[in-house]
Amino acid sequence: MSATGPDGQPGAGHDYDALWAPTTLRPVERAAVRAVRDDAAESPNQSSQPNQPPAQPVWGTIVVSTGEVVAVSGDILFGRAPRAIPGRDCRLIRLPSPTQAISRNHAIVAPRDGGLVIEGLGALNGTRLRRGQHPPYLIGRGQVVALFPADVLDLGDDVTLTVGPPGGPA
Repeated sequence: MSATGPDGQPGAGHDYDALWAPTTLRPVERAAVRAVRDDAAESPNQSSQPNQPPAQPVWGTIVVSTGEVVAVSGDILFGRAPRAIPGRDCRLIRLPSPTQAISRNHAIVAPRDGGLVIEGLGALNGTRLRRGQHPPYLIGRGQVVALFPADVLDLGDDVTLTVGPPGGPA
């Protein structure tokens, strides 16, 4: 199918949009760009900071024994001196460790399948999961374990992470 101008001639030097109608004052390309700009300007939900990513859901919280409450909306790397891991997009949280019992990159807490998990990164002293009346469970390197509210993660140096619900500490 070829586009024809209002006079029936293909192309005939007229600016013509085959789908909508002749464009008399501006070329089709400018009309399309302008329409997008006009729609964006009229949008009532437009952010005042257009380069900000959309808000991510919070899947749970982590309460650090230092008093810090961390909302989990993406992967979080906890450690004594955490450094980015190539290929992983993690928020880095530094934990106090005067005796260096906590590894630089100790463990990752992440949202998965509607809940939270912890992934052990092979910390020398490990991470112990305490859940209710069960004996502590040592999380090994590369091991991924589901977390539930009230679970306590002992990283060493008297630093613990307590799992809370999405709204904050229970």
